[in-house]
Amino acid sequence: MWVRVWYRNIGDRSLYGTCRPQSPIQRALVRRALAPLLCSQPQARRTLQLPRKPIPESKSRSQPGDFYPLASPPAAWRALGGGVNLLRYATGTAARSTFFLLFRLAMLQLVASGRGWSSVLQSREVATFSRDWRAQLEFVQFFLRELMKLSQKEWSHIQAGTYVMPRVPSRHPLELLPRSVDFLQNLQDSMKLRASGITDAVPETFHEDPLYPAYYKQNFHYQTDGYLSAASAERYDFQVEVLFGGLADMMRRQTLGPLLLFLRERVRSRRELNERALPLTVLNVPCGSGGFLMDLLDNLTADKELQDVCVTNLDLSPFYLQRAQARVQELTSSTATKHASFVHANAESLPFPNESFDAIVSIYLFHELPNEARRRVIAEWTRTLRPGGRIVFADSLQKGHNPALEAALDRFRVNYHEPYYQSFIETDLRRLFSEASDQQLVWREQDIHFLTKVCVFEKRVI
Repeated sequence: MWVRVWYRNIGDRSLYGTCRPQSPIQRALVRRALAPLLCSQPQARRTLQLPRKPIPESKSRSQPGDFYPLASPPAAWRALGGGVNLLRYATGTAARSTFFLLFRLAMLQLVASGRGWSSVLQSREVATFSRDWRAQLEFVQFFLRELMKLSQKEWSHIQAGTYVMPRVPSRHPLELLPRSVDFLQNLQDSMKLRASGITDAVPETFHEDPLYPAYYKQNFHYQTDGYLSAASAERYDFQVEVLFGGLADMMRRQTLGPLLLFLRERVRSRRELNERALPLTVLNVPCGSGGFLMDLLDNLTADKELQDVCVTNLDLSPFYLQRAQARVQELTSSTATKHASFVHANAESLPFPNESFDAIVSIYLFHELPNEARRRVIAEWTRTLRPGGRIVFADSLQKGHNPALEAALDRFRVNYHEPYYQSFIETDLRRLFSEASDQQLVWREQDIHFLTKVCVFEKRVI
């Protein structure tokens, strides 16, 4: 019996499978020669004619009579490496989210306690500031469910090789303590702005500068100095992570999938057509303080096909632009620093020739623009995008996508001073992009990632 089991499970794959004779006559002779060693001729014939099934990768000797050879060393090492990466990703993501979620809850408790900061806060108006532990527990449960969905989606991208393992839990963990102290020190100033209703407390030197439109010279999120100071640029990433419980970077990274897949497809098509090897160009607008740019450069550096991609980073804030540039200069990879350039300009009037870019990526811009500014930006994107190029667009979740978050979307505008947010979440993006581009931009796909919506548009080839 054990001989038959051995042959059925191993011998048929090793002796007869690996060294299988090619001629039908040779195969018949091998069957006849092996038959006396196993059983009677009819039994051997039935055994040898059994359909071969692939060896299960994870099966063990849990059942009597089952035996499978050990995996080859390369496969075993790959499995071990995958397990280590999964553990590293899971623990890093959990640590990061736990830190920012607890910090957020502590901050909300501090604000709700009063201390002269929140005289205008009302629990009926700002439910997230409530000290009701049941409401907070429901929020935590909901947040953890969304965290699991988002992390599973990201891990599937990492496994598939869509993009590389992100640097979690933090690029610079030792910076968390001073950033936390700075956040809390600045919180009182932000709450005073909110309590007084002041929304234009930006440095005086920018009030008369025509480069900055009136809508830009505001304190979005009741942020001290708005976007127009070095201190604002330094603390921005930490503030956003507190706001989203440590999921901001993860949501931004969901734009990497469609962007990198398109760039790889573009490289291969150029190679097949034997086109002149011009570097692919990407416009990152706005680049902000460089959070998404760091992840993008990590992937461009790791992929041999994309190491020549040039990324132009544009922002209207000189301070955020300088912050992003300083972060790139800290990178050790010469490939990343060589192909990243920085431009100080308004997205409504891009200083580039027609058809300059293969792809444009934009993250969290439109919800802070009035509608007419959105149309001008789309027109400029259309002008500077090459035919067949893609726009990967990410911004806030909109109305109708998740009923559980409808109330949160309504509160966000009130809680964080977003004067154009309501119009954005009610805007039909397909129609807006089509009309503003004179029907040159075609909607391709969209996906929802917790509080972020990612859309892809393509410029028609005429």
